[in-house]
Amino acid sequence: MIWYTFKIAWRNICREPVFVALSTAGLGVGMATFIFIGLYVWHEKSYDQYHRDADRLYRVVNHFLSDGGGDFARTPPILAPIIKAECPEVEAVTRFQRYISVFRVGDLAFSEKNIFFTDPDTWQMFSWNLEKGSLARFYEPNTVVLSSTLAKKYFGRDNPIGKTLFFKDSTSLSVIGVIEDVPFESHFHADALISWPTIEQFIQKKYLETWGSNTFYTYIKLSEEASLPGLEARLAGIVKKYLGEDSGRSLSLQEMTSIHLHSHLHQELEPTGDATLVDVLVLVACFVLFLACVNFVNLSTARSSTRVKSIAIHKVVGAPRAEIFVYLLLEALLICLLAVIAAVAIIELALPWFNELTGKSFQPGWWFSWQTVGLMTGSVLVIGLFAGLYPAVLLSGFDPLRILKRDLSWAGGAQLRHVLLVVQFAVTIALLGGAITILRQIRFIQNRNLGYDQSQIAVIPYQWNSRVTAQLKTVKNELERIPGVSGVTASGDIPGRMSTHMGYRIETMPENSDHGIQMLVIDPDFLETYKLQLISGKNLSESGGENDVLVNESFLRDVGWTADQAIGKSFEMNGRGRIVGIVHDFYYNALYEPVKPLVMTYWPGWLGYVSIRLDRNISGALSGIGETWKKLLPGQPFEFVFLDADFDLQYRSEQRFAGVLSTFSFVSVFIAALGLFGLAAYTIQRRNKELSLRRVLGASFYSIVRLLTGDYSTLVLVSALISVPVAYLFIDGWLNQFAVRVDMIIGSLLIPVGFVLMLILLMIAIQCRRILGSNPAETLRNE
Repeated sequence: MIWYTFKIAWRNICREPVFVALSTAGLGVGMATFIFIGLYVWHEKSYDQYHRDADRLYRVVNHFLSDGGGDFARTPPILAPIIKAECPEVEAVTRFQRYISVFRVGDLAFSEKNIFFTDPDTWQMFSWNLEKGSLARFYEPNTVVLSSTLAKKYFGRDNPIGKTLFFKDSTSLSVIGVIEDVPFESHFHADALISWPTIEQFIQKKYLETWGSNTFYTYIKLSEEASLPGLEARLAGIVKKYLGEDSGRSLSLQEMTSIHLHSHLHQELEPTGDATLVDVLVLVACFVLFLACVNFVNLSTARSSTRVKSIAIHKVVGAPRAEIFVYLLLEALLICLLAVIAAVAIIELALPWFNELTGKSFQPGWWFSWQTVGLMTGSVLVIGLFAGLYPAVLLSGFDPLRILKRDLSWAGGAQLRHVLLVVQFAVTIALLGGAITILRQIRFIQNRNLGYDQSQIAVIPYQWNSRVTAQLKTVKNELERIPGVSGVTASGDIPGRMSTHMGYRIETMPENSDHGIQMLVIDPDFLETYKLQLISGKNLSESGGENDVLVNESFLRDVGWTADQAIGKSFEMNGRGRIVGIVHDFYYNALYEPVKPLVMTYWPGWLGYVSIRLDRNISGALSGIGETWKKLLPGQPFEFVFLDADFDLQYRSEQRFAGVLSTFSFVSVFIAALGLFGLAAYTIQRRNKELSLRRVLGASFYSIVRLLTGDYSTLVLVSALISVPVAYLFIDGWLNQFAVRVDMIIGSLLIPVGFVLMLILLMIAIQCRRILGSNPAETLRNE
C-alpha cells in the first residue's frame, strides 16, 4: 500500500513539471537562504566559546563618568597587578598591549598588526593550542610565541624554536613556542605574543604604574565559587581606594563570550558584530522561508482546480479520504526533498558570493555537519507538513458530486490564498523598504562633511619605530619635494583609528579627580594637511611648550568655557601645560555619536603615522613616495592606506547588513515572482473560457490584464497598510543609533509598493500573452 501510494504521488508530480519546477525553485531558494543565514548566525554566536571555562572569563571595562567620557575597552596597566593582589576570587588575570611594528629575520621584514605584550597568566585563560616548544620561559624578557602562520612566514619549514627575530629593528626576541592560529571565532587575533617583561624596554616603568595611561586590555578568570556582584563591588572599592571618592570613573566586568555581539565600547581590539543585526537576519531567514512555504500553499490550492475531477473520480470508485490525504501529503514531502537537493546545489554554487557578502571564509562542505543534516531532514518534514497539510485537507475533503455535476463555484482555498498573499506582499514591501533606507543612511554617512578634508590623503603607519622617529624631519622634507604631494604631517593616531585616551585635570576640577579625554598626538603641520579650522588662539609649534595643547569646541562646551576664557588656561595631562588654541569640531570617530571632547598635543615620541596629502597624478606621486621611503628607510616596509577608505571601515558591519538585507530582499522578490507567475497561470487557465468569450465580444488585451490585476492590486494596498507603519517604526529605531542620520521619507517605503504592483502586472501580462495568444474559437469549441 505504501509503495502504491508513493507511485501515485510520484506519477502526479511528473505530470505537472511547471508546478514542480516553480515549487521546487521557490522552496529551494527559501531553504538555501534559511540555511545560509542560520549557519551564519550560529557562527556569530559561537565566538570565544571554544575556550575552556569560557563562562568564567571576563574583560574589565573602564567607564569615565564625565560628560565627555564614555565606556572603554582599555584600562590602566596598573589595574591587573592590583586585581591579582586584592581580589582572591580571581583565579588568573592578564593584560594585553597591542603593537603594530616590524618583525625582521635576515632579509625578511614585514609590518605586523597583531603583536601583543602579555602576562604569563594568558596561558591559563585562553585555550590556544601549543604546537611546538614550551611556555616555561614566558616570564623571561625577550621571549615570544608565534602563531603557526607567522612562524612559517619567517622560518619556512625550519623549526623556529630557539631562533631569533628582531622587533622594532634592534630588539632581539627568542622564539620559545608556536601556537595554532587563533580560531576565526575570536573577538581578537594574536599573531605574536611577547613576554610582559620585554615591554619595559619600550615603556617607562612610571607609565606602567599609573592610572592615567588607559591603553591596555585587562582580562580575568573567576574561580568557580566566585560571586560576580561581589567582585564588581570589590572593583568599586579599588577605584575609591586609589583614585578617591570623586574620581569620575568606575569599572565593570563583561563576559568574554558576549564581546563579539554585545560590545560597543570605544577602542575595541577588532570590529565587533551586532546582536540586533543578527536578530534581524534571523527574522529575514524565517520570513524568506515562510514566503517560500506560502508560495507552495498558494500554488497547491490554485492547482486544485485542475485536479478536483481526478480526485472526485477516485473518491466515487471507493478511495477512502485517508488514502487520498496520505498521497497528497506525500507529494508535498517529495517536492520538499527535491527542494533540499536544489538548496544544496545553490549553497555550493553561491558559497564564494556568500563569503564576500558576509566577510567570512567558509570552505566548500563547511555546512555539511550533523547539525545541517538534521536541519535539512527537519526542514523536509516540517515544511512538507506545513506547506502540504492544508492542500491535502482541502483536496481530500470536498464533495465529489459537486465537481462531477460541474459545480465550479468551489473556490479551491481562495480566501486562505488571499490572506497568504497579503502576508507575502507585506513582508516583501517591508524588506525592500528597509533595504532602501539603510542604503540611504550608509551613503549619507559616507558623504557627510566630517569637519576636515579626508580625500586624497595616503597614510603610512610606522607605529613608533625609532628609526623613522629619528629621521622624521628628513623624511617629511623629502616627501614634500615629490610632485603631486601638497602636505605631509605625522600623528599618533588618525581619524577612524583613535586609540589613545588619557586622564587630565584642569583648574576647575578637585585636586584628586580623574577625568578622561580622547587624545590625538600631532605635529605642527597636522591642521594644515588635514585642513582643520583653528578658530581661536594659535597652532602648536616645535619650539613651543612641551605640554601645550589644542582643544576642540566640544571640550569648551563640556567645561563651560568660552574660547577667550580657555586660551592660556592650565591643562594637566602627563605634566602641566596650557591651552594655546581652539579647533573647530570634527568627526574623528564614526558618526554613531556626537563629537566628544578632544585634546591635541605634540609629543614627538608618540607619533606613529605619516599622512600625505596628494593633489594630482596620484599614481605617480605614490610611486615616488615609495621610492623615497625605501631609500631613506631601508628595511622599513612601505605600506599605506587611503584615509577615506580606512575611515569607512568603521561602518563595515552596517555595510554588510545592508548588503545582506538587500540581497535577501530581492530573494523574497524572486520567490514572490515565482509564486505570482504560477498563480497567474492557474487563474487564467481556470478562467480561460471566460476570457476567451470576452475577447470574442471585443475586450482588448490590456483591459483583460487590468481585470486580472484588480484583485491583486487590492491585496497589495492592504499589505502596504500593514507593512509600511511597522517598517517605519523599526527602521526609525535603527537610525536612532546614529548621531547624524537621514530623515525618514515615506517614499522609501512606497517605492516597494509600486515595485510589487509592477511585478504583478508583469507576471499577469506574460501569462495573458502566452495563453490568450491562441485562437479563442478553439477554447470555446468544447463548450
